[in-house]
Formats: sequence, C-alpha cells, structure tokens
Amino acid sequence: MAGFDAASSRQLPWWLLLGGGLLSALIAAAVRALTSSRSRAIHLAERMTNSLRRSEAESRRLALVASHTSNAVILASADGKIEWVNEGFTRTTGYTLAEVLGRKPGSFLQGPETDPTVVEAMRRAVRAGELFKGEIQNYGKSGQSYWLEIE
Repeated sequence: MAGFDAASSRQLPWWLLLGGGLLSALIAAAVRALTSSRSRAIHLAERMTNSLRRSEAESRRLALVASHTSNAVILASADGKIEWVNEGFTRTTGYTLAEVLGRKPGSFLQGPETDPTVVEAMRRAVRAGELFKGEIQNYGKSGQSYWLEIE
C-alpha cells in the first residue's frame, strides 16, 4: 500500500483539490461562527442573570416595605389573581393569604353597596397599566362593610 506524498498530490484532479480547499474554508467559517455565537449567548445569559438578580433584590426590598406597612397590600398576577397579601390586608378584611391565594379580589370583597362604576374604573386602569386612586366600599370576611381608599 502506497502512502500519500507531495508527489502524488500532483496526480489528483484540480477540482478535487479546489473542493477540499473550499470544504476546509467552510468548516473553518462554521467553527468561527459557532464560537462567536456561543460567546454572544454567554454574554447575553450573564446580562440576563444580572438583571434578574437586580429585580429579585428590588422585589425583596418592596416585599419588606409592604409587609411592614399597616395598610392593606395585595400583590396580584397579570390576570388579577392574588399571589400575596400582607398582615394589613388580613387585619382589614379578615382573610388570610391561604384563603385568598389565586382568587380575584372582586370575587369576595365586593358586595351590595359596592359602587359598580368605581369597580369598572379600577378595572379599566388595571387593564391599561395605569394607576387608580379612589374610594370603594368593600366587605370583610365577617360581612361587615368598610370604606377603603385605593391607590
């Protein structure tokens, strides 16, 4: 069996040598592109991780403030379902977090004297991502009504 040497390369057709060169160039370009993409992906992941850490730190600070205020505080998901309430909420309404978790506040706090125009204005503001400020008559777990200033 004969080995491959420089002299025998002269016997290969020109198109085979050209094809091999092109294939080598394509492989090198693909390796460079993959390396570059990996580097960009790592950089993006680092930025996202740092952003998430900042958001988590801010959330912890806000939760600390909300948990220490005497005002009722509700944190709800984008679809309006309760995810967290503070002690002020429990003191005002009589409901614990376990009782209201996953529920919409209007489904249990509103009653016969709750003004539907205020409720609708509040819903419009929430849907639009705007602030709402107003007063509403709500009902606690005991059925007792109370007035609440919402902001």
